[in-house]
Amino acid sequence: MTGPIYTPGMPPLLLPPSLLGMGEALPPDDTITEQAMALAQEEQRKLELENEEKRKKGLKAIFGDNFPLVMDHEPEDGDWTRYVESLWVSRTPGVQRQIWQAERHRQFRAGSQYQSRMNAYGAWREPAIPRDTVRIVDNCIRPALAWQMQVVAEQRPGWAFKPTNTDADRLRKANAQQRAVEYQYDAQKMRVKIQEAIYWAQTDGASFMMSYWDSEAGPWEELEEGNGPVPLGEPCSKVYRIEQVRVSPEASATVEPMDWLIREILPLSQAVALYGPEVADSLDQQLIANQVSQFGTTNQYAYQPLFQDQKTVSRYTLFARKSPWLPDGLTAVIVGQKLVYGPTKLLMGRVPMIRFTDGSEDPSFYPTARINLAIAPQMRVNMLWSKWYESIRKNSGGRFATKTNAVSAETFVGGETSLLEVRTSGDIRESIMPIQGFTVGADIKEALDREKDIIGDLTGYTKEARGQFSSDQSGRAILAQREQLERVFAPLVMATAEAMAEWAKQMIGWMRFGYQIPRKIAITGKDRSDLATELTAADLDGIVDVTVDPETMVPQPKALRQWLLDNAYDRQLISKEQWLERSPFGDVRDMEGPAKVQFAKAKRITEALRLRQPAEPLLWQDDDATMQNILERDLILAGGVEDDVRSAALQLWQAYAEQSTKKRGPQPPAPESPEGQYQKFIGDITGQAKQTAENLVSQVVEQQIGLTAPPAPPMAGPPAEGGEQEQGAPPPKGMPQDPRTAPVLNGTPSVAAGPMSAAPAGAVR
Repeated sequence: MTGPIYTPGMPPLLLPPSLLGMGEALPPDDTITEQAMALAQEEQRKLELENEEKRKKGLKAIFGDNFPLVMDHEPEDGDWTRYVESLWVSRTPGVQRQIWQAERHRQFRAGSQYQSRMNAYGAWREPAIPRDTVRIVDNCIRPALAWQMQVVAEQRPGWAFKPTNTDADRLRKANAQQRAVEYQYDAQKMRVKIQEAIYWAQTDGASFMMSYWDSEAGPWEELEEGNGPVPLGEPCSKVYRIEQVRVSPEASATVEPMDWLIREILPLSQAVALYGPEVADSLDQQLIANQVSQFGTTNQYAYQPLFQDQKTVSRYTLFARKSPWLPDGLTAVIVGQKLVYGPTKLLMGRVPMIRFTDGSEDPSFYPTARINLAIAPQMRVNMLWSKWYESIRKNSGGRFATKTNAVSAETFVGGETSLLEVRTSGDIRESIMPIQGFTVGADIKEALDREKDIIGDLTGYTKEARGQFSSDQSGRAILAQREQLERVFAPLVMATAEAMAEWAKQMIGWMRFGYQIPRKIAITGKDRSDLATELTAADLDGIVDVTVDPETMVPQPKALRQWLLDNAYDRQLISKEQWLERSPFGDVRDMEGPAKVQFAKAKRITEALRLRQPAEPLLWQDDDATMQNILERDLILAGGVEDDVRSAALQLWQAYAEQSTKKRGPQPPAPESPEGQYQKFIGDITGQAKQTAENLVSQVVEQQIGLTAPPAPPMAGPPAEGGEQEQGAPPPKGMPQDPRTAPVLNGTPSVAAGPMSAAPAGAVR
């Protein structure tokens, strides 16, 4: 793995002149005399010296007198090595107790639960087992923590990117940042890394994650003609434990540290491969000596077993926040005796460290883990089990009370019968007497259940949480238990949500730093069914508020989530296409609805126009209304769109409008136009001619045949007050018919027999 922020072969970068406090000479000015110019330059030099002294004084107060940037000479690699080593040692006592407790918690989680310490902060060790003693370990902590970690880690964070105003360009950038962060979550396999961070936070109280730019990752492009393709780089993340991180003393749960110091142990072979043979001049002899003790308080090898008996070196990474004395912050990487990177500014503008906790209420920067409360009940569980098994061992084979030397030998006959040879002159019962066996009392069993319940209440690992409900439990009782379970998970869920919000901000910063070339990324978020989109640093610019809703990380059973999805579909809150997309139990591949396909093409067209690339051709099968709506929302009416891009969108919008007109067929002319007036004249003449012909036909029929048109049938109405309805008259509109006399349609009783009927008898609707 490459260094956190170092590319092999990159020369060390020095601080810019603005960071060192050096200014530029005054430009020549012909309007003033040479004496005035010299006086002004002299005043400027004095001001620079005063500022330099103030800067050194401030840096010394913050970082110490041996900070290389305040030395009178140009700092060398050895100065940086001595500084970070002394800084590491000076900050170790502040975290020593937390590391000491964390090692005990790690041992309990691993199953070594009979621990004893050598002295106040000595190494934890497992004492020897006394003779004739049963030592039982019923590890309740490990499965409880593993279950809690898995449940929280499998919840996908729900990021919400909110622009600072309602400007269309800000809305578009917020949408781009949302998709970029969701892409990074999948590309970096963050679910596994979150699980690792929670794992260490559960036993240590806190863990850390560093985000960095990996120049060896990402897609390959040929940046210079003839030099071949090279990787473009991608943001990455790595988890660290508390014994690998030191911070400035003012840090707390609510106060961000001024500076961070991270120490990693690298095999010598890896360090030489990454940074050159110069790092092998001086090995870390202290860490090599600590390999003798596997559980030393400063040992790194208990959790890196492949490092055993291997030559190693230290890699220190120093970060400092922005301040008046360091306007751009500070980054430096020291490996062995070599300064391999920096000192330079913070590449993305902020310290790339993220703090995870287990939700402990301890306000310290290194809080006491919540598992500390489960240590005592776990020890009592082991003690009760041991007493129980000691009773079983003593009473399972029978016990005897005998006189001294009364029993001389014991012989087994057939493997089942045991014979005792007894030396006695009188009755054998005077020399040996059997003792009735007994079992442990009910109090031990009750105490064992009570201690397990304490651990379950602390971790949420209860029978009810695992789905074991009694048949007579009411729904209200189940909901109450469900709420209690959410309360147990709330601290860890809240802490993880805050950490992932900070991670999202840093990912945006790294992509803004490295996405100088348009980068095509896969889309895994909402409202997109196409495969990818292009992003640049400009799309990720701007101030956007980033939060993670903790409700999205509250554990919910899959069956409950499926029920909520089905309920939303039944209540018509979502469409059939959305249900198919969201259903976790159905195979919804290649089942996208036409509306979603049309939306995806419209989004691809708008992005192609924005990037001034050829758009997809206009097809007769396109949904013209959808295409026009997306063009209006994303380009035509949006702010910050270039004029040529908006013109191209207007032309395409007009093309879709014309195609929509063609799909509807020939349209009637406007009434005010000559064509409309002519059609109105023809219609009037045709109507008059038709009416005249009907009148003539009616007169001829009446004169020659003597027939007249039949009168219109009387309209049936409701019967008069106190009277009856006329026999044979159809019922009033809206009144139900008699089912016995209702008409029959297709050989089955008509629906008209019901109260919804309104058609006359015999009519077919």
